[in-house]
Amino acid sequence: LVVTTEGATNFTAGPNGPTSAAEESGNGWHNINNIFASDNQYADAHDSPGDSAGYLKATGFNFSLPSNAQIDGIQVDIEGYGDSVHIRDAEIKIIKDGSISGSDRARIDAWPLTDSNSYRIYGGLNDKWGLSWFPTNINASGFGVAIMLYDAEALQLGGWGGSLGHIDHVRIKIYYHTGGIDVVKVSSVTIAGDGSVSANLNADKLEGYDPTDFFQPKPTGLYGMCTYEYPVGNQQC
Repeated sequence: LVVTTEGATNFTAGPNGPTSAAEESGNGWHNINNIFASDNQYADAHDSPGDSAGYLKATGFNFSLPSNAQIDGIQVDIEGYGDSVHIRDAEIKIIKDGSISGSDRARIDAWPLTDSNSYRIYGGLNDKWGLSWFPTNINASGFGVAIMLYDAEALQLGGWGGSLGHIDHVRIKIYYHTGGIDVVKVSSVTIAGDGSVSANLNADKLEGYDPTDFFQPKPTGLYGMCTYEYPVGNQQC
C-alpha cells in the first residue's frame, strides 16, 4: 500500500555569521572575535614550532528554523587568506550541540595569498556532514563550525612552521524543506474488532530521506479517507 502526500517546499536560511568564538586544542589563535563580520579585521592562526594552532570554534549563528523543517544540507563559507602558498585546511568540521563532530570537509587546495572578499565553500545543498539533524540542533547556540589550519611546508619538514593564516569572516547557510513526502510505504495494516484500520509507516522506505530523519513531529492532516501523522505512527482510516 502506498500513500502519496503533497510535495515539499524548499527554503534556505542565512547565510548567518557567528556571535561567539573560542579556541580548542591549542593556543595559536589571536583576535578570534574578528570573524564576526567581513570587515578586513582578522583572526590569526600562528603555527609556531611545536605548537598547533588548534581549532577555532565559531558558534551562535542565531538560526530560527521552523519546527517542521527537514534539513537537507549545510554550507559553510570562510573568508580569509594565508601568508604563504603552504597554508591549508587541517580540518573543517561541524559543531553539533557544542561538540565537534561529523565528517571532515577540509579542502586540499592552498588558501589564497590575499583576501579578495570571496569565500571558500564547504558542504552545500545536499551535505549533512555525516550527521542527522533536527531544527533544534541548528537553532541552538552550540551549533557552528570548527576550523583548523596548518603549514604544509613545515609539516613536510617534520615540524610546525611560522606562517600565518588569517580569517576575516565565517558564515553558514542552511538548506531545508517543509511539507509532504513523495512516497510513503506502509509496512503493516491492522483491522481491529470494531472495524477500525491502522497502518504503520516503514521509515526506511520514505523516498528521498534518511531513516534518522523520521522521528521529528509532523503536522496531521486528512488525505483521501485516512487521517495520518507522519513520518511514523498509526494511521487511522
